[in-house]
Amino acid sequence: MKNIKYVSIDIASSLASIKADIMYMPFRDNVFDCIICYRVLEFIDDDKKAMAELLRVLKPSGWAMLQSLLDYNKEMTFEPENPEQVFPRNDPVKRIYGRDYQKKLESAGFIVKPDTFAMERGMIFIKRYGLVGKEIVYYCTKSSNE
Repeated sequence: MKNIKYVSIDIASSLASIKADIMYMPFRDNVFDCIICYRVLEFIDDDKKAMAELLRVLKPSGWAMLQSLLDYNKEMTFEPENPEQVFPRNDPVKRIYGRDYQKKLESAGFIVKPDTFAMERGMIFIKRYGLVGKEIVYYCTKSSNE
């Protein structure tokens, strides 16, 4: 759409329009109306710093979908001291979030509304649109006081 400016960011991919580290984004405060961060935070050394940066660049009237690798069977995030000894060598995962993921996002300053819309619509809807049926979508906003 002509009225939408899309920016992709990645630390390494040549496909991204901007090469940048999510922990140190080269943008002024309150610049983005929407942020979609899908399966990124589990790879970041300092996820708290990355969450703070996402909050910083999000407009007070904006929203973000911050999805990560979650194990809904675990209450707490699993974050080993030496992830390279726990996870497969070709997988740079630093952590697997547990059900405390929402609290982590809220601790960063986000207002979080978990959305279970895919689960509520049934398997036909899920298959038709290629959704993950048991995945909770974390819809995040920023306080107008930020």
